[in-house]
Amino acid sequence: METDAMKFLTRLCLMLMLLPLTCLPVVAEEIVAEETVAEGETGENTAEQGTHNEVDNPYFSKGHIFFAGGYFQDADANISATIKPLPEVGLDLGDLGVDESDTTWYAEYRWNFAEKWGLTAAAQAYSGRGGIALEKDISFGGEEFPAGISLDTELDINVYFLDLMYHIYHSDRARISIGGGIHAFDFEAKMTGKAFIDDVEAVNSQARSELLAPLPNVRIQGLYAINDRWALMANLGWLSAAYDEYDGKFTYLHLRTHYRLGERFGVAVGYQLTNVDVTRETKQKEINYDVEFSGPSLTFTYAL
Repeated sequence: METDAMKFLTRLCLMLMLLPLTCLPVVAEEIVAEETVAEGETGENTAEQGTHNEVDNPYFSKGHIFFAGGYFQDADANISATIKPLPEVGLDLGDLGVDESDTTWYAEYRWNFAEKWGLTAAAQAYSGRGGIALEKDISFGGEEFPAGISLDTELDINVYFLDLMYHIYHSDRARISIGGGIHAFDFEAKMTGKAFIDDVEAVNSQARSELLAPLPNVRIQGLYAINDRWALMANLGWLSAAYDEYDGKFTYLHLRTHYRLGERFGVAVGYQLTNVDVTRETKQKEINYDVEFSGPSLTFTYAL
């Protein structure tokens, strides 16, 4: 469940994302006025007007764009680590007392290395901690945790992606790109059961599960520059595939509004949604992570 603070941040970011849309009527009036003037001008004046209409936005004019900031996210996760032939038991982290909200870092780099080609790399993280007194027996990673003990759970997820993009459409104000690459998820879950003997805490049992899942994905990027200051961005990624020991489904959506503060610096606010369901099955064990992240993002940008 979202906290009041998360709801406020989400609404604030959505309002800021919609703010540049108020510029559209002004932009439309300017375009109509310029077209009216152009009807009575010479070809030379028309050429000058075309130059004036071009948008000097860093996403079009700069080769390197850096993003760095924070991601205020909620996570809904269900995990399992089963040693065969034991039956699979899924564990909801919210039921295990893990804090599902986290404020973490986010970094991204975009390189337009050719007129039609670009490269995008990004990374982010999630970390959840919590504990409860177990009311029923559970198992994880081949370890049994009986009812009545204190169970501490730690979950760390690092996400990395690298995509090669091809610009299929490019105008003075808009660009649409398609491409693909690798979206890698590095999962680590640790559970520690504790019991008390004569009021002295003792470690009863411990289980750990790690999973590195490199999933190929298809990606679409869209960019619209309202003017020299404001721009709207959208990233969409998707894949459902099975290969070797892995079976995974993945969807990704990140909507952002960017405001240019100066020649090189800017700020972007947005909302991100990531859903990944990945299973790795070997002869000895089966590990599954079904995780959904969602929440607003705030990043500062630097264009070079």
